[in-house]
Amino acid sequence: MAQERMGEKSVAGNLVEDPRRITTPAGRELVTLRLAENQRRFNREAREWEDAGASFYDVAIDNERLGNNVESSLHKGDHVRVDGNYSVEPYVTNEGEPGLNRRIWANDVAASLRFDAVEIGAPEHERGPDVGVEAQQPAREQQVGVTSEAQQLQREAEESWAVAQQQQAQQPGQPGPSGG
Repeated sequence: MAQERMGEKSVAGNLVEDPRRITTPAGRELVTLRLAENQRRFNREAREWEDAGASFYDVAIDNERLGNNVESSLHKGDHVRVDGNYSVEPYVTNEGEPGLNRRIWANDVAASLRFDAVEIGAPEHERGPDVGVEAQQPAREQQVGVTSEAQQLQREAEESWAVAQQQQAQQPGQPGPSGG
């Protein structure tokens, strides 16, 4: 059966099981998880929201860093949001019932803070190599230099302003530094 690519999708739901690491037959390492997105609908007759079943998604993560973070941080029952490339593949069960395999190749996974507290970050030595940190450091140093230079210019401008105010106070009838 053909797999239909649907494009980018964002799904929020609860993890059905702990994330797990697998190795594909081709030797590729992935972290996988299964997500249940609960559907709700408004019942106009009863005038209340009610559960309308769940959609299940198989999520695969091939980014090593994201996979490591998901595997070490998330557990069954956690509420998360997954963003990634979505595809659907129809199937038929042994009993002849049709179904859909919903799959997402995750670009990002975010834990929800609505239900649980989440600890962000790790001590510097546990983070591992951080792409771009080295590149950001000179930019920060330059920014500090620019900030110091701007502060110096600000001080000089304030001093000039104070001198101009003193001079204007000594010469009544002359316009002040503001031109007024």
